[in-house]
Amino acid sequence: MTTLMIVRSFSECMLCAAAERVIEMNFGQVFRAIAAIVAYAVIDLVWHLLPFVTAMYESLRDASGLGNEWNFGKPMETWGGIEFVALLLFFILIGIANWRLAIEPAMRANSLSKAMINSFILGLGAYATYSVPSFVSIAMWPVPLVFIDIIIGGFLSLATSTIVTAIALKLRDRG
Repeated sequence: MTTLMIVRSFSECMLCAAAERVIEMNFGQVFRAIAAIVAYAVIDLVWHLLPFVTAMYESLRDASGLGNEWNFGKPMETWGGIEFVALLLFFILIGIANWRLAIEPAMRANSLSKAMINSFILGLGAYATYSVPSFVSIAMWPVPLVFIDIIIGGFLSLATSTIVTAIALKLRDRG
């Protein structure tokens, strides 16, 4: 067997195994995965539209002394298709991560606290992955924003997984 044939056989085997796992997902798992994506998107969007959150980001910009030279995001009215696709992709990925790493393990353990702990750690790590490299590589990135982003990420994932898991456990207990 050549190296190419081995790689092809391995990748076909991996694709088959992944497809089998998807087929084995029951309705509850699919529902929880979709619920995690939707819940995260709603919670995140509501959070960013709250007046005190907008004011917080504006005060960070003002405190940086950069005025309009440094903006913490594009106004939504200027967004095009690529921004919406990127946002949708983010919500899908973070929702699936919450589902796979927090919600499903909690369902297997019948433990809401497992979902809460796992999702908070996931959110901290996910947002640190973005915020810390931004701070290191962007000269004007405000230090407080690093900590704010990381904590917010933890709580957004915590809220998502807690809500979805609590509802799923209650539905399962009902029967």
